[in-house]
Amino acid sequence: MHKKLHSALRLGLAALPLVLLTDCPHTALLCVNATETSAAALTFAVGEGVGCTGAVKLTSIEVYKTSDYASRWAVTAREPTAVARITYGVVPAGFEQSLPPTPLAAGSRVTVGVQGPGVSGGTDVVLK
Repeated sequence: MHKKLHSALRLGLAALPLVLLTDCPHTALLCVNATETSAAALTFAVGEGVGCTGAVKLTSIEVYKTSDYASRWAVTAREPTAVARITYGVVPAGFEQSLPPTPLAAGSRVTVGVQGPGVSGGTDVVLK
């Protein structure tokens, strides 16, 4: 009996790393590309793959000043919501604004970050 228990424990411990690795959340990297970089009409495409194709389900979008991480605009969704295009200051359908937009200045660098279940992405842009 003791020998069987020892063998079962050894097998169980050997399988533990596999269980731990399969339970780790994996985050896929999304494509985020600026389609308009003017401070007055900053717009991004969000999607999968190099071409940023297809809407992806997101739960948060944040734009912040790259140099000091000061938030400029943020929105969140209670449920993952499909988004393909983001325009600064325009709240996507299904999202709520958690931080109203502040004016952007030409020449400044901003970062947009997006997150959803198992996905995230972002990019930096120098504004025109």
